[in-house]
Amino acid sequence: MKQLFKRKSKARFSVLLLIKATHVSLVIFSTKDGQSDVVWSAEENIRFHEGEASVEVFKRMGAAILRLGLALEDDGLKKLKATSGGVNVDSFHGVMSSPWSYTVSRNINVEFEEETQITDTVILEATQASDEQSEAFVSGKKFFKQLGIYPISKRNTGKLLNGYEVNDPIGLTAKTITIEHTVELTQEKLISAVEELKDKMFPKSKLYFHTFSGLILDAVRNNFRTPRNISIVDISDEVTEVNVYHAMTCLRSLHRDIGRMDLVRNIAKISKLPEGEVSSYLKTDISNLRENLNKTKRARFDKVIDDFVTDLTDFVSDVGKDVQLPKYVFFLAYSGELSFFADILCDALHKTTGVDHVVQPVAAEIFDVRGNASVSSLAVVSALGIKER
Repeated sequence: MKQLFKRKSKARFSVLLLIKATHVSLVIFSTKDGQSDVVWSAEENIRFHEGEASVEVFKRMGAAILRLGLALEDDGLKKLKATSGGVNVDSFHGVMSSPWSYTVSRNINVEFEEETQITDTVILEATQASDEQSEAFVSGKKFFKQLGIYPISKRNTGKLLNGYEVNDPIGLTAKTITIEHTVELTQEKLISAVEELKDKMFPKSKLYFHTFSGLILDAVRNNFRTPRNISIVDISDEVTEVNVYHAMTCLRSLHRDIGRMDLVRNIAKISKLPEGEVSSYLKTDISNLRENLNKTKRARFDKVIDDFVTDLTDFVSDVGKDVQLPKYVFFLAYSGELSFFADILCDALHKTTGVDHVVQPVAAEIFDVRGNASVSSLAVVSALGIKER
C-alpha cells in the first residue's frame, strides 16, 4: 500500500562538553528535521595563574568538569527527561580548544604513471593511504606520547589534482592526487576526564572527540563561502582565541586571557552599574551608556576601550609572528556587539599587518540553533547538528 503520510523523524539527543582555555561548557541539545535546539546548558570559567604547574592546571580543569557534572545531575537530567521522556542520549561529544588541542597536517601524494580518470575507488584508495601515512607519522613521534598527547580525530581538508584544488574530482583525469589531511590530538588527562563523565552519566551513548578549531571551521563554512586561507577569531567572555587556516588546515590555534568581561568589569566600575546591566548594554549599544557619563568618566571609559585595543593588537601581533595572517577574517560575537568588536578588530589587524583586512562578523543567530548558550557553544552545536543528520 502506498504510504500517504511522511513519517516524522525522531529527535536525536546529544551532549557537548566544550573545553576551552579557561572555560568549560556542558550543553544538552536535540536535532530533528535539520533543526538543533539547546535543551540545557551550564558553564564554568577558570582563572589560572601565570607559571602555574601543569598538574595544578589539570586539577582545576577536572574540578570544573566535576562541578558541571553535578549541575547536570541536579538540573540537566530533569530538563532532558522533560523534553525527551528519558535520560539517555545518542552521542556524547568532547571538544577541545587551544591550548589543549593540536593539529598535525600532512599532504599525501598519490602518483600514476599516466593520466588516470578519477573514480570513487581511486579517491577511496588515496584517502586510505593518507590515513595510514598520517597515523604512522603521529605514532612515530615519541614526544607526543612523552607529553601525554594522543590523536582523537582525523579529517581530509582538501583534494588537489596535478596541484590544483577541485571540489568534485570524479570523472576528471590527473597524474597526481594530493590529499590534504590532518590529525587532531589532545591531552590524555582531558580524554580521561571526558570519558569518566560520559561513562557515569550516559554509559550507553557513543563517544566522539573533536577539536574546536575543526568544528568552528565547519560552522563558518556551512554558512559562508570562504576562501582557502582565513582566520577565525572568537572573542568570548574571558578569553580570545585566534585560529589561522591555510588551505583549510589549522596552522595555528592561539589564545590570550582577554575577553568581553574585561570590558564589562572595567566599565561597571566607572559607571557604578551592575555587570549584568553593562553586559546588556554591550549586547545592544554601548555608546548609549558612554553618552550618559560625565566628562571625567567618559575619558576613563575611552581609556578602557583603548587598553582593550592595545591588548588585542599585541595578541594579534604575536599570532602574526608565527604565521601569515590571511586577508579574510571571521569573528564570532553576539549580534549587538558585531560593529563594536569589528571596529576594534580591524584596528588591531591593520596595526599588525599594515593592510586592510576583510572582517566578516558572525552573529550567534546565523547558526540557527534555538536556545541559550555561549556563541562558541552555539557554533559547535550547529556544526555537530549537521553531522548528526
